[in-house]
Amino acid sequence: MLIPSARISRALELGCAEGHFTPQLAPRVDRLIATDISHIALGRAAKRCVGLKNVCFLHFDLANDPFPGQFDLIVCSEVLYFMGGKDQLRAVAQKDSNSLEPGGCLLMAHASLVVDDPGSAGFDWDLPFGAKFIGETMAHIRNLQLLKELRTPLYRIHLFQRRGWFSMRRKNPEIIELAQQLHYLREAGTGLRLPLRSQRSCHSALDRRLRLHFWVIL
Repeated sequence: MLIPSARISRALELGCAEGHFTPQLAPRVDRLIATDISHIALGRAAKRCVGLKNVCFLHFDLANDPFPGQFDLIVCSEVLYFMGGKDQLRAVAQKDSNSLEPGGCLLMAHASLVVDDPGSAGFDWDLPFGAKFIGETMAHIRNLQLLKELRTPLYRIHLFQRRGWFSMRRKNPEIIELAQQLHYLREAGTGLRLPLRSQRSCHSALDRRLRLHFWVIL
């Protein structure tokens, strides 16, 4: 389990899209703000989540808008590829950190891309970076500490924590390696590229599988 077991007061979901993950997160928190840059996606998410009284939806441009408060948990699934360049990613990473309460957690899921490591398995998407670089960027933020990382050949889930006022020592993160994902994603035709081999990209198929794994680790 990656989300902290203690009750979470305020949580922020970045890039909620049409709200498939939102109902899984809502029961774990007292108040959830689910955000997206698309008004259409937010409208569909609101319909999907009718009856969830602790959830509100907010139109939000992650790259340019100020964060809507301080949070005990920020969740970010497959969003940070789209920040533009590496400098923009670093700026967003700092904003993420600044918006966490001391001891608060940042949970992220992103796919592994060939651009990060051409010699390893990954997806050959036209994006400037993937999960590996995103995780490394977050790890360089001074007051963030990587607690746990779950890796498969094709995606990574990172759990970071904002260091508290008195927690000055960095601890070694727990790294969990899983190797079972390549076979069924290759069969699904998800744009997998192995060394010396590539296939056509299909982001939506991977997205469904990533979200399934994300729900499981809650």
